[in-house]
Amino acid sequence: MRRYHHDMRLSVVSIPVLDQDRALRFYRDHLGFGVHTDSPVDDAGNRWIALVAPEGTKDVHLLLEPADDDTAVLMARRHEQGIPTTVFGCDDIDRDYELLRAAQVVFTMEPTEMPYGGTDAVFEDSEGNLICLHQD
Repeated sequence: MRRYHHDMRLSVVSIPVLDQDRALRFYRDHLGFGVHTDSPVDDAGNRWIALVAPEGTKDVHLLLEPADDDTAVLMARRHEQGIPTTVFGCDDIDRDYELLRAAQVVFTMEPTEMPYGGTDAVFEDSEGNLICLHQD
């Protein structure tokens, strides 16, 4: 096995969004993410909106990245094919499934044991992205 000697780590994960304000409301108000940074980045009104998960490390950020037309087409194709944009881990998927449903989060798949291990549930965010909730 090849060993690497550096301190590279995951810092920012982006998710494409069609409307940054709408996405911010969804991730903050329905999922409980906190705002780490919300700053303008250009004259077109786009912002660097970096969020932190309600539980977990505060040095990994979810970036609500504005989607251009090509990205919007890809988002729609992934949704049609049922392919999640990203995966959020959790410790108690049944509890979190019920809490998120109570917060009006729409699930496309209830908690289901997966052949590759663990249990997944899939919900749709405000932008049409499918998000997988996974428990090992």
